[in-house]
Amino acid sequence: MSMDLVARLLTESNFLILALVLALYLVFNLEKVVSFYDSSRKLRSTSIATALADPHLTEEMKVHLRDEANLEHFRMVHGVRLSTPRLNAAMVLKERMNGQVQFRHVLNVIKTSPNISNLASHSYRVQLDRSDKYAAWYNLFFGALITLAGIPLTVFAVYTLTTGFNVSLLLIGLFFFATGLYMLRDGVVIVSVRYVNGALVEYEQVHANTNNHSSAATDNSSPDTETATGMA
Repeated sequence: MSMDLVARLLTESNFLILALVLALYLVFNLEKVVSFYDSSRKLRSTSIATALADPHLTEEMKVHLRDEANLEHFRMVHGVRLSTPRLNAAMVLKERMNGQVQFRHVLNVIKTSPNISNLASHSYRVQLDRSDKYAAWYNLFFGALITLAGIPLTVFAVYTLTTGFNVSLLLIGLFFFATGLYMLRDGVVIVSVRYVNGALVEYEQVHANTNNHSSAATDNSSPDTETATGMA
Protein backbone atom coordinates (compact mmCIF):
# COMPACT_ATOMS: atom_id res chain seq x y z
CA MET A 1 0.00 0.00 0.00
CA SER A 2 1.32 3.43 -0.98
CA MET A 3 1.92 5.66 2.03
CA ASP A 4 1.51 8.68 -0.26
CA LEU A 5 -2.07 7.59 -0.94
CA VAL A 6 -2.76 7.20 2.76
CA ALA A 7 -1.27 10.62 3.53
CA ARG A 8 -3.26 12.27 0.75
CA LEU A 9 -6.53 10.72 1.93
CA LEU A 10 -5.82 11.85 5.49
CA THR A 11 -4.98 15.35 4.31
CA GLU A 12 -8.18 15.56 2.29
CA SER A 13 -10.19 14.10 5.23
CA ASN A 14 -11.48 11.24 3.07
CA PHE A 15 -11.73 8.91 6.05
CA LEU A 16 -14.42 6.68 4.58
CA ILE A 17 -12.44 6.07 1.41
CA LEU A 18 -9.34 5.44 3.52
CA ALA A 19 -11.25 2.86 5.56
CA LEU A 20 -12.39 1.15 2.35
CA VAL A 21 -8.82 1.12 0.98
CA LEU A 22 -7.51 -0.42 4.22
CA ALA A 23 -10.27 -3.03 4.17
CA LEU A 24 -9.44 -3.98 0.58
CA TYR A 25 -5.75 -4.12 1.45
CA LEU A 26 -6.49 -6.59 4.28
CA VAL A 27 -8.67 -8.71 2.00
CA PHE A 28 -5.99 -8.97 -0.70
CA ASN A 29 -3.33 -9.75 1.93
CA LEU A 30 -5.51 -12.09 3.96
CA GLU A 31 -3.23 -15.07 3.37
CA LYS A 32 -0.25 -13.25 4.90
CA VAL A 33 -2.33 -12.09 7.87
CA VAL A 34 -3.64 -15.61 8.53
CA SER A 35 -0.13 -17.06 8.18
CA PHE A 36 1.27 -14.60 10.72
CA TYR A 37 -1.63 -15.32 13.09
CA ASP A 38 -1.11 -19.10 12.84
CA SER A 39 2.61 -18.72 13.46
CA SER A 40 2.03 -16.68 16.60
CA ARG A 41 -0.50 -19.23 17.86
CA LYS A 42 1.91 -22.13 17.37
CA LEU A 43 4.85 -20.36 19.00
CA ARG A 44 3.78 -21.06 22.59
CA SER A 45 2.98 -24.69 21.79
CA THR A 46 6.45 -25.12 20.30
CA SER A 47 8.04 -23.56 23.38
CA ILE A 48 6.16 -25.97 25.65
CA ALA A 49 7.22 -28.97 23.53
CA THR A 50 10.83 -27.82 23.69
CA ALA A 51 10.66 -27.47 27.46
CA LEU A 52 9.16 -30.94 27.86
CA ALA A 53 12.09 -32.41 25.95
CA ASP A 54 14.51 -31.13 28.61
CA PRO A 55 15.77 -34.21 30.55
CA HIS A 56 16.47 -32.10 33.63
CA LEU A 57 12.84 -31.05 34.03
CA THR A 58 11.20 -32.11 37.31
CA GLU A 59 8.15 -34.40 37.26
CA GLU A 60 5.97 -31.69 38.79
CA MET A 61 6.92 -29.28 36.01
CA LYS A 62 6.34 -31.97 33.37
CA VAL A 63 2.80 -32.53 34.67
CA HIS A 64 2.16 -28.79 34.58
CA LEU A 65 3.53 -28.40 31.06
CA ARG A 66 1.52 -31.37 29.78
CA ASP A 67 -1.62 -29.64 31.03
CA GLU A 68 -0.53 -26.44 29.30
CA ALA A 69 0.20 -28.38 26.10
CA ASN A 70 -3.32 -29.85 26.16
CA LEU A 71 -4.78 -26.37 26.59
CA GLU A 72 -2.70 -24.97 23.73
CA HIS A 73 -3.58 -27.77 21.34
CA PHE A 74 -7.25 -27.37 22.21
CA ARG A 75 -6.99 -23.62 21.54
CA MET A 76 -5.29 -24.16 18.19
CA VAL A 77 -7.93 -26.65 17.06
CA HIS A 78 -11.08 -25.00 18.42
CA GLY A 79 -9.99 -21.37 18.76
CA VAL A 80 -11.03 -21.23 22.42
CA ARG A 81 -8.71 -20.77 25.38
CA LEU A 82 -10.02 -22.63 28.45
CA SER A 83 -8.69 -23.28 31.93
CA THR A 84 -7.92 -26.88 32.90
CA PRO A 85 -11.16 -27.32 34.92
CA ARG A 86 -13.23 -25.92 32.02
CA LEU A 87 -11.47 -28.18 29.54
CA ASN A 88 -12.15 -31.22 31.74
CA ALA A 89 -15.79 -30.14 32.06
CA ALA A 90 -16.07 -29.81 28.28
CA MET A 91 -14.76 -33.35 27.84
CA VAL A 92 -17.23 -34.70 30.43
CA LEU A 93 -20.15 -32.96 28.72
CA LYS A 94 -18.98 -34.19 25.31
CA GLU A 95 -19.05 -37.76 26.60
CA ARG A 96 -22.53 -37.30 28.05
CA MET A 97 -23.82 -35.89 24.75
CA ASN A 98 -23.13 -39.31 23.22
CA GLY A 99 -22.99 -37.80 19.73
CA GLN A 100 -26.47 -36.28 19.96
CA VAL A 101 -25.27 -32.67 20.13
CA GLN A 102 -22.45 -31.12 18.13
CA PHE A 103 -19.36 -30.23 20.14
CA ARG A 104 -19.63 -26.56 19.11
CA HIS A 105 -22.72 -26.27 21.32
CA VAL A 106 -20.71 -27.63 24.26
CA LEU A 107 -18.03 -25.03 23.52
CA ASN A 108 -20.61 -22.24 23.39
CA VAL A 109 -21.86 -23.30 26.80
CA ILE A 110 -18.43 -23.70 28.41
CA LYS A 111 -17.30 -20.27 27.15
CA THR A 112 -19.96 -18.64 29.35
CA SER A 113 -18.22 -20.14 32.43
CA PRO A 114 -21.28 -21.89 33.91
CA ASN A 115 -21.23 -23.36 37.42
CA ILE A 116 -19.59 -26.79 37.18
CA SER A 117 -19.26 -27.50 40.90
CA ASN A 118 -21.88 -30.30 40.75
CA LEU A 119 -20.85 -31.69 37.37
CA ALA A 120 -20.22 -35.11 38.95
CA SER A 121 -23.96 -35.44 39.57
CA HIS A 122 -25.92 -37.31 36.86
CA SER A 123 -28.69 -34.71 37.22
CA TYR A 124 -26.36 -31.83 36.30
CA ARG A 125 -27.88 -29.10 34.12
CA VAL A 126 -26.25 -26.03 32.59
CA GLN A 127 -27.52 -22.87 34.27
CA LEU A 128 -26.65 -19.43 32.91
CA ASP A 129 -26.34 -16.49 35.29
CA ARG A 130 -29.15 -13.97 35.02
CA SER A 131 -26.84 -11.38 33.48
CA ASP A 132 -25.53 -13.90 30.92
CA LYS A 133 -29.07 -14.92 30.04
CA TYR A 134 -30.22 -11.32 29.54
CA ALA A 135 -27.11 -10.55 27.48
CA ALA A 136 -27.68 -13.59 25.29
CA TRP A 137 -31.32 -12.70 24.57
CA TYR A 138 -30.31 -9.08 23.92
CA ASN A 139 -27.63 -10.11 21.44
CA LEU A 140 -29.93 -12.62 19.77
CA PHE A 141 -32.79 -10.15 19.29
CA PHE A 142 -30.91 -6.99 18.36
CA GLY A 143 -28.28 -8.93 16.43
CA ALA A 144 -31.01 -10.26 14.14
CA LEU A 145 -32.47 -6.76 13.68
CA ILE A 146 -29.09 -5.15 12.93
CA THR A 147 -28.16 -7.92 10.49
CA LEU A 148 -31.46 -7.57 8.66
CA ALA A 149 -30.95 -3.79 8.52
CA GLY A 150 -27.47 -4.20 7.07
CA ILE A 151 -28.57 -6.41 4.16
CA PRO A 152 -30.76 -3.86 2.30
CA LEU A 153 -28.25 -1.05 2.98
CA THR A 154 -25.45 -3.08 1.41
CA VAL A 155 -27.59 -4.19 -1.53
CA PHE A 156 -28.72 -0.61 -2.20
CA ALA A 157 -25.12 0.65 -2.01
CA VAL A 158 -24.07 -1.95 -4.61
CA TYR A 159 -27.03 -0.88 -6.77
CA THR A 160 -25.72 2.71 -6.76
CA LEU A 161 -22.71 1.52 -8.72
CA THR A 162 -24.82 2.09 -11.84
CA THR A 163 -25.64 5.68 -10.84
CA GLY A 164 -23.32 7.27 -8.30
CA PHE A 165 -21.44 4.96 -5.97
CA ASN A 166 -22.27 5.71 -2.34
CA VAL A 167 -19.23 4.58 -0.32
CA SER A 168 -20.67 5.76 2.99
CA LEU A 169 -23.81 3.69 2.54
CA LEU A 170 -21.78 0.60 1.66
CA LEU A 171 -19.57 0.94 4.75
CA ILE A 172 -22.58 1.48 7.01
CA GLY A 173 -24.32 -1.56 5.54
CA LEU A 174 -21.25 -3.76 5.95
CA PHE A 175 -20.74 -2.47 9.50
CA PHE A 176 -24.35 -3.25 10.42
CA PHE A 177 -24.14 -6.70 8.85
CA ALA A 178 -20.84 -7.62 10.56
CA THR A 179 -21.95 -6.23 13.93
CA GLY A 180 -25.24 -8.09 13.75
CA LEU A 181 -23.55 -11.39 12.95
CA TYR A 182 -21.13 -10.88 15.85
CA MET A 183 -24.03 -10.28 18.23
CA LEU A 184 -25.89 -13.31 16.89
CA ARG A 185 -22.83 -15.46 17.53
CA ASP A 186 -22.86 -14.41 21.19
CA GLY A 187 -26.62 -14.84 21.50
CA VAL A 188 -26.75 -18.35 20.05
CA VAL A 189 -25.59 -19.69 23.44
CA ILE A 190 -29.29 -19.75 24.41
CA VAL A 191 -29.87 -22.38 21.73
CA SER A 192 -26.74 -24.28 22.74
CA VAL A 193 -27.85 -24.46 26.39
CA ARG A 194 -31.19 -25.95 25.34
CA TYR A 195 -29.52 -28.58 23.15
CA VAL A 196 -27.00 -29.53 25.82
CA ASN A 197 -29.58 -29.71 28.61
CA GLY A 198 -31.88 -31.78 26.42
CA ALA A 199 -29.10 -34.33 25.92
CA LEU A 200 -28.30 -34.23 29.66
CA VAL A 201 -31.93 -35.10 30.47
CA GLU A 202 -31.69 -38.19 28.26
CA TYR A 203 -28.32 -39.07 29.79
CA GLU A 204 -29.84 -38.96 33.30
CA GLN A 205 -32.78 -41.12 32.22
CA VAL A 206 -30.52 -43.72 30.65
CA HIS A 207 -28.35 -43.80 33.78
CA ALA A 208 -31.43 -44.12 36.02
CA ASN A 209 -32.78 -47.00 33.92
CA THR A 210 -29.41 -48.74 34.12
CA ASN A 211 -29.41 -48.41 37.92
CA ASN A 212 -32.99 -49.72 38.11
CA HIS A 213 -32.11 -52.77 36.03
CA SER A 214 -29.06 -53.42 38.19
CA SER A 215 -31.15 -53.16 41.37
CA ALA A 216 -33.81 -55.45 39.95
CA ALA A 217 -31.19 -58.03 39.00
CA THR A 218 -29.75 -57.89 42.52
CA ASP A 219 -33.19 -58.31 44.12
CA ASN A 220 -34.02 -61.28 41.90
CA SER A 221 -30.81 -63.04 42.82
CA SER A 222 -31.30 -62.53 46.57
CA PRO A 223 -34.02 -65.23 47.17
CA ASP A 224 -31.89 -67.83 45.40
CA THR A 225 -28.95 -66.96 47.59
CA GLU A 226 -31.08 -67.19 50.77
CA THR A 227 -32.57 -70.52 49.69
CA ALA A 228 -29.17 -71.94 48.96
CA THR A 229 -27.98 -70.78 52.35
CA GLY A 230 -30.98 -72.39 54.10
CA MET A 231 -30.53 -75.71 52.35
CA ALA A 232 -26.92 -75.72 53.33
